[in-house]
Amino acid sequence: MQRRHFLLKSLVGFGWWLTAGPAGGQAARRPTPDAARLLEGVLRRYSRLNTLTAAFTQIHRGRQTLREQGTLALQRQGRMRWDYTAPSVKQFLCDGRHTYFYSAARQRYTVEPVRASRDPRTPFLFLLGDRRAARLFRQVELAAVPPVRPGYVVLRLTPRERIELVTAVLVECHPTTFELARISLLSAAGEQDDFLLSEIVENPPLPDGFFSFTPPAGAQRATP
Repeated sequence: MQRRHFLLKSLVGFGWWLTAGPAGGQAARRPTPDAARLLEGVLRRYSRLNTLTAAFTQIHRGRQTLREQGTLALQRQGRMRWDYTAPSVKQFLCDGRHTYFYSAARQRYTVEPVRASRDPRTPFLFLLGDRRAARLFRQVELAAVPPVRPGYVVLRLTPRERIELVTAVLVECHPTTFELARISLLSAAGEQDDFLLSEIVENPPLPDGFFSFTPPAGAQRATP
């Protein structure tokens, strides 16, 4: 569990716990030049930020398809906040030490140490970090899948070893500005979590306490 969380927090360049060499004794494959240039551009663009906000659409594809949307805010030191507006009101928040999930429909919230979280939103902690995280992947290549945004390209990142169910990560970016449009997690079971980003604002001011969780009135704590 901890190794998977390590990967998710480090995915494309914003990890705080990085490896220095190939895992499992496997030799790293040399990325294709175009893929390597694109990944380096993404890391260079986002590693300089302190904060980021965006609108998002989250699509889970498995036995059923679930589509949700809302707004996302990120800050260095491992902080993030997801405010869901449709189809139901929810909040997922990370203050750098713990994650909090609140459902308005259930009037319940949970609290977990961040290292124990299996939540699919944890990959977005990578969005403010360190370019050395490219070492986590044994293969970086152009993906044979169409982009969701015209003119963008899709990278497929294969981790050095499978961490829990994550077998590959898709990163969709602009080929010259390197702006992100999508991040997808692919699982061994054939499931896919797509996070589509829009209205990205880099380095916006955020109020004090924005990443602190206060249980809404009447909400009760539940076991994760």
